[in-house]
Amino acid sequence: MKSIIVKDGIYWVGVKNPELRVFDIIVNTKKGTTYNSYLIDDEKVAVIDSVKEGYSDEHLQKIKDVIGQRKVDYIIVNHTELDHSGCIKDLLKQYP
Repeated sequence: MKSIIVKDGIYWVGVKNPELRVFDIIVNTKKGTTYNSYLIDDEKVAVIDSVKEGYSDEHLQKIKDVIGQRKVDYIIVNHTELDHSGCIKDLLKQYP
């Protein structure tokens, strides 16, 4: 799946997990969930949040599809729950 243009210069680079049936131990999910991450492509590139561990390849590919060989200048982490930060290690490895 490709990234989704939210607005000029803003992209959804998250991933879907349609198989998930219980989110965060207490929330039933009949249709799965998404792990939302956004990319701002301007003079500098910022990635807001990461995705859950195990979805790194798709997440990084979506980022690369948008910015090519450019670098990520900023990584913004809203909070450290794993569905928002699970792939930050891989993101930092790809874009030190």
